[in-house]
Amino acid sequence: MNSPDEHPHDEIRPEYQAALRLTLIQQVPWLVLCALLLDSGRTLRLCLIAILGYWMFAMLCLARGHRKPDHAGLLFLRWGFFPLFAVVCFASGYLRQAFPH
Repeated sequence: MNSPDEHPHDEIRPEYQAALRLTLIQQVPWLVLCALLLDSGRTLRLCLIAILGYWMFAMLCLARGHRKPDHAGLLFLRWGFFPLFAVVCFASGYLRQAFPH
């Protein structure tokens, strides 16, 4: 029998489940709001880039999920989408000024 600290490799730890549930509650309405903006889809593309980057990191955290979750990883899984979206928007504005059409 498994001890409380041991989880099978194919099971998502409860700490990760709660963090991922919270981020889905954040990302879905944010994605809909970005899709509704009338800016030729620019904000929607930036939001999709941030979501893709977020979920790539989340999959990395889940791939090493057999270890005990650390505080920084759980903090990013819960609240990391918004700072990542801000960085993507800032980088987009900077790159647009640095490399004009």
